Amino acid sequence: MNILRFGGINPTTSRFLDLINFSEVESITFVVDGNEKKYMDDLYSTASYFGETRCLEKITVLDSPELSKIKRGLRRISRKFQLQGLLEYVYKSYKSIIDNSKKPDIVWIGDNDFDGSNFLFAGIYKYLQKGNTVRSYKETRFDYKWEEKLTLDNSDRLILPCKNYISFFKNLYGEDYSNKTDFADLDWRYSKTIEWVKNLNIKKLSIKDGKPHVCILTGRALSDPTEKRSGSRYYFVPLIEKLIKHGIKVHLHAMRIVESKNPSIGNPYKRIADETGHLFIEKPLRLTAGSKDYEILKRYDAGVLHPPVIETKEALHKFQEINIPNRLYEYQIADVVPITEKGSTPEVEKIIERTGFGIEFSTFDELAFKLNELLKGNINGRLDINKINSFADFSKILLKSR
Repeated sequence: MNILRFGGINPTTSRFLDLINFSEVESITFVVDGNEKKYMDDLYSTASYFGETRCLEKITVLDSPELSKIKRGLRRISRKFQLQGLLEYVYKSYKSIIDNSKKPDIVWIGDNDFDGSNFLFAGIYKYLQKGNTVRSYKETRFDYKWEEKLTLDNSDRLILPCKNYISFFKNLYGEDYSNKTDFADLDWRYSKTIEWVKNLNIKKLSIKDGKPHVCILTGRALSDPTEKRSGSRYYFVPLIEKLIKHGIKVHLHAMRIVESKNPSIGNPYKRIADETGHLFIEKPLRLTAGSKDYEILKRYDAGVLHPPVIETKEALHKFQEINIPNRLYEYQIADVVPITEKGSTPEVEKIIERTGFGIEFSTFDELAFKLNELLKGNINGRLDINKINSFADFSKILLKSR
């Protein structure tokens, strides 16, 4: 079986090793944005760490400058003739890739509304073989986008993270896609990395001082909630202040702290860290097989997901209701108990209830009590590996989707 993969990728490319290792997969070609090609390093280093390099013969990575141009072009579209020109450019750019690749049994389009993949599909779908296109999804917004609807309508199969995506898209587009949809999360981690991390024997920081240590693992930490796309989902300031007030130590691992343009706000995380001594601004974690950073993550008792999003921000709020943050899976494998405010991430709450691993809370008094109960051993602090999905589970669904 030959797979042609279009669309954005993220730094956890090692998960694809589970797919590549299936015997029925003969080849997989990744067509990636040239700026994202560096993310494939995680796949190569993980394969080397586990002695799985032979399977790398199956993969080809095509660095596509055109995809970067498409993404830039999307921001400039304001008239129909500009859009038509972009779609023609997409088709001309990718026709040779399609023609010169091994005849694909699966054309896999992923994974978000912001990565150009819907426009890419709009440019090439008429020229693809009927019956072999699969669209996987992770992130979007409750905001009508014609190119998203076109992709959903014309993909032969869809793979969505949870069943509530069906009602989300039905309310947004008036279409029921349940008859062509499977459910799996493409953020599930590589099976061998899961096993390796679970077996790391690391003592918690709380053993030394008797205080709960909570981490925030995030790509961005915003300094005010006004950012248009994600707003309060990455604004951790009020949450951190309340945790500290309840005697909890907080460790922020952000790839980037985005300072406010308002000079009176600046960087509130640094201010809190300096004033209280209970917020620790840590280095970003490079969570890859063999990295010492997993040992750092395993030191913490619990991990924050996303703060609540107010209902008036409909596009963001409705997405938060169905979203499963990828950090949840890092917390699961590292025995870091995920914590979420009741009602803020409903799909995560379902996973917590199904696995028996996680803390839901209504007030910070309740959260502080439960975190201290966690330290006493009265709340489950370790998730059985048999309850953790791996990318092998996603791969089985992808391979059966055509």
